Amino acid sequence: MLKNLDNMPPAWSEKPEFVKLLEIAEVSNLSPEEMNAYQHDLKMLRDEHNVREFAIEEAVKEKAIEFAYEMKQNGEPIDKIIKYTKLTTEQIEAL
Repeated sequence: MLKNLDNMPPAWSEKPEFVKLLEIAEVSNLSPEEMNAYQHDLKMLRDEHNVREFAIEEAVKEKAIEFAYEMKQNGEPIDKIIKYTKLTTEQIEAL
């Protein structure tokens, strides 16, 4: 059955459900060594993704703090700073 997947009609290869099915079939056909390598690579990709996401979140928080500080220095009301930065009252008052 798996050897026939290469002969799949081209229209099927454009449908996400068939692409996913093909990926599952390929992974389930891996040897134990290949499966270990696959799992390791998958973990590395997920870790890299999470590190990037965390870095982006931290950068956004830092920009919000900088923006809030500037707004506070310009005398903007705390309610307005909260609205635009999504920071807490405590975070703003600590600036």
